[in-house]
Amino acid sequence: MNKIKIKRMNMSENEYRSYCNNDDGYCVNCGDITRFGMTEPDARRYPCDECGKNTVFGIEESLLCGYINIE
Repeated sequence: MNKIKIKRMNMSENEYRSYCNNDDGYCVNCGDITRFGMTEPDARRYPCDECGKNTVFGIEESLLCGYINIE
């Protein structure tokens, strides 16, 4: 099994709010922000269209798990 290296992201409060309002997600493997408006706030391990791994978390869940830091 391939291990993933967790990528953490820093963002502004305005960016965070925008991603939350759009129901976007964050891939902790490749760092991609999913912008499809289909990621639930508490999503865990959704598939990532960019890297193909099940490593997309909802933006709010990413913050709670420590994958996102607000500057």
